[in-house]
Amino acid sequence: MPVVYELICIVDLLEDTYVMNQANPSNKGSKVSLIKMVEEIMESLNWECEHICEDEIALASQQDWGMCFMEWTWIEDWQILTCAATTNYLVPEDRQNAVSELLMALNEHLWVGHFDFSCDGYPSFRHSLLLEGLMQKQCYDLIEKTLEIALKELKRVQAMVQCVVWGGQSPERVVGSAFVETMGEA
Repeated sequence: MPVVYELICIVDLLEDTYVMNQANPSNKGSKVSLIKMVEEIMESLNWECEHICEDEIALASQQDWGMCFMEWTWIEDWQILTCAATTNYLVPEDRQNAVSELLMALNEHLWVGHFDFSCDGYPSFRHSLLLEGLMQKQCYDLIEKTLEIALKELKRVQAMVQCVVWGGQSPERVVGSAFVETMGEA
């Protein structure tokens, strides 16, 4: 009887290992499936999708606050999926230093991702997901959550950048106002 029980346990272990290997995006050849996963999520939300190469996809969508552009890239060697999101809001050259200060101050308050300037003067949100060993459902959930966070943060920074660029407010004041916590109800 113990031999049969041990054999059943070994078979169960082998089946679990097989299922995990089938669902694990860190297996070789998974980069296409992760980029495809990003594409499926974004297409379901009516984003325009264009493959740059087999492990990179560019996306665009009109949001209520402006146009949003994203690039997702799978880095096989590190098992990392990166997200870079930006808007079509070009910061004038004479205000880029002030907006850089704003983005640095804002980064101190972020738990996920960070802001910087794209090479041509657009505020960008970036985040990388370490996906080694995760199941497909976990990857899918992380991609969706990253998208949600990126859009929320871009919307917030869009308003903050406008306060600095057009309102002439200091980065410190804008960030301080953005993170004021209210107590009670009005």
